[in-house]
Amino acid sequence: MPSFAGLRLGYGLGIGDQTSALLSQSTENSGSVDNSSLRRNSSSRGASSWRDNLTQRPDSSRAARGQTQRRKAGSGAAADAQLPSEWSPLKNAHNIEVEADGVTVRYTGPGRLDQDAAMILSDASIPARTGVYYFEVHIKSRGQNGYIGVGLSRAGVSVARLPGWDPGSWGYHGDDGNGFSGDGRGSRYGPRYTTGDTVGCGIDFMRRRIFFTLNGAFLGYAFDVINTDKDLFPCVGMRTPGEHVAANFGRVPFVFEITHYLEAAHDDALRRVTGASLTPLLPLRKEAAVSHSDAALSIVLTHLLRNEHYGTARALIENAMLREQDERRATRREICRHISEGDIDYALGLLQDACPQVLRDESLVFQLRCRQFVELVRAANGHHIADSLVRVLLEYGRQLQADYGSSPNPVIREGLVHAFSLLAYADPAQSPIAALLDPDACKPLARLVDMAIVASENAPRMSSLECICRHAAVLLAELSARRNGAAALISVDRDFVCVPRSVEDSHAEHLADDDHHASSKI
Repeated sequence: MPSFAGLRLGYGLGIGDQTSALLSQSTENSGSVDNSSLRRNSSSRGASSWRDNLTQRPDSSRAARGQTQRRKAGSGAAADAQLPSEWSPLKNAHNIEVEADGVTVRYTGPGRLDQDAAMILSDASIPARTGVYYFEVHIKSRGQNGYIGVGLSRAGVSVARLPGWDPGSWGYHGDDGNGFSGDGRGSRYGPRYTTGDTVGCGIDFMRRRIFFTLNGAFLGYAFDVINTDKDLFPCVGMRTPGEHVAANFGRVPFVFEITHYLEAAHDDALRRVTGASLTPLLPLRKEAAVSHSDAALSIVLTHLLRNEHYGTARALIENAMLREQDERRATRREICRHISEGDIDYALGLLQDACPQVLRDESLVFQLRCRQFVELVRAANGHHIADSLVRVLLEYGRQLQADYGSSPNPVIREGLVHAFSLLAYADPAQSPIAALLDPDACKPLARLVDMAIVASENAPRMSSLECICRHAAVLLAELSARRNGAAALISVDRDFVCVPRSVEDSHAEHLADDDHHASSKI
């Protein structure tokens, strides 16, 4: 497993600056990460793709670590930001000693009172615009009482206190397992930790939540709605003699599989981006209403046209039109298929969602509902029917009568009587109107709905080419009937649409047609 610059984890989730405002709108209502996803094994593809966005640790020398500047992964910006790499001797109380490696510290104070506590901060704050930040602290020794706290703090907070005791700092303490958020009371959070344990602390800037881990196990979110406007520093605090800890800022692999958390955060970010409205990004009038897909297409087209990529723009428009037509055609076919199979109720639901304008045709809706009634009768006639189905049939019939019984349209009233007449026979399948129960009777209705959908889209019922061919065939038939010899010799299907199998076959077909026409004239 390669080394991670864990302080940068999640930075560069692929979220552009333009969408930041849209994401912030949904932050308060966002859901939490599914903890189960933090325990699953990440795929090699997913892990490697995010690992490629993580910068490698710098040289192990303190001078190199102190001067290292990291490019902001995934941001596309040239600006650099220093990452936390060790504890800062300038940001600690006198009761803490930093060892030569820069990451190991021990408590050196008397440890008698709370005023003897000491906290130390990292040498740099968490870089701005980071998605997820994470570091770990290994407890080399719990010391006398194990009054050790791990967490995050702002600059300017008293370093003579443990993390979380004062406003602007948050901590998870090992002696009692409590979480502290700006006061000394604390609240129950996780298990106690001691010598040999590894405590991790992370902050999810997208959700504005702080979480902790213990020996690789995710403990859940400890603090919510964190104000991330000001700089935050990793910190650790101690209070009794013998306490000794070492931090891992990403120089070596973490105990906790942070890539699992990052995958979940990445997926959540994508859901927010794909679910956000692009309309505010368009230079359109406020009253102009556009769909999400139209907005995305407009944005891309504007970019292409502005940069004079006219060929690409033309291809994009054509592809978008074809895709839209394919989607509409697929929906239309699904609706018609359900009608043909007698699943009228489901088809009506699809029409309501995809083509509500079709349902404005009272006559068409009446035919569909009558057919649904007939399908219920057909089902009842073919099986030993439970009382519940009989009640459904009768209730549906009563609703039809209530909706259409007083219709001024005589065709509708007649159709209603015709459908209800099925109930007059003990065995409708053997009655004089048994043809109503024929499953194939649904197919003409499906074709009628298909034509209604096409008409509602203001689209032609057939392609221009098909229309021309049909017109030509009718004209040729009319001219031939008027003894036009040329028209009698021409066939649209044979001469213009179908390709002859071979020259010989074509010639034979012409001769056969000529013989036919010659004999008919005689």
